[in-house]
Order: sequence, then C-alpha cells, then structure tokens
Amino acid sequence: MKLVVDGVDTVVVVDEFLPFKKNKVNDDVLAFGKTSEGENEIWMMILEKAIAKVCGSYEAMENQSVEQGFDLVCGGPSVNYKVDDYLKDITRADYMEERVDKLWNVIDNANRKGWVTTASTT
Repeated sequence: MKLVVDGVDTVVVVDEFLPFKKNKVNDDVLAFGKTSEGENEIWMMILEKAIAKVCGSYEAMENQSVEQGFDLVCGGPSVNYKVDDYLKDITRADYMEERVDKLWNVIDNANRKGWVTTASTT
C-alpha cells in the first residue's frame, strides 16, 4: 500500500495476518476496524495494518488523530470540522438546498486551501 510518510510517497508492505480477539460469546472476531460489509471487504483492515506498521504498532496507532491518518493516506494537510460547530447556521437555513449549500461552502473553502476535510459529530 502506498502511504505518504513525512511527505514522501512510501510503499508499505503488509502480510496476510490480521489481529483477532474473542468476543463476549468466545467467537473469534477482528480485533480492530471492520467495514460496513463485514468480513467481505478487507481494504480497511489492510489500510489499518499499513498505518499501524508506520506508527510502530496497533497500540501506537491508537494515539494518532484522524487528521494524521488522512495525512498518511492523502499526503495532508488535513483538518477535521465538527458538524456541531456549523449545525446552528445549517439548521437556520429555510430550505434544505440552503442547508446543503452552507455545509458545502465550509468543505469547499477548506479544499481550496488544499486541506483534506473530514466531518464528525463528536
């Protein structure tokens, strides 16, 4: 997998082994990320493993931010917008199109600055 490590395109090679753990009913389940499609898609687990390798371990990766993850994938810089910070302006709009336009303007302005944007509700 190609990641951008310290601004340099870097190929990170991972093996086929993924970490598992026991769940509450003692079944083996993936220890970390899962896609919405369950175990039928493995792209996220491979990406997660590559990022963990760059960070030094899965444990070390847990202390990283979403922005740092996007920097590795996209080359950064990135910024995370909290939707709650903009929710008041978005919900004040009279029509749904205006609400979408206000949120889109926030994302578009960040993209014009060359940032990778993410949105969260926490």
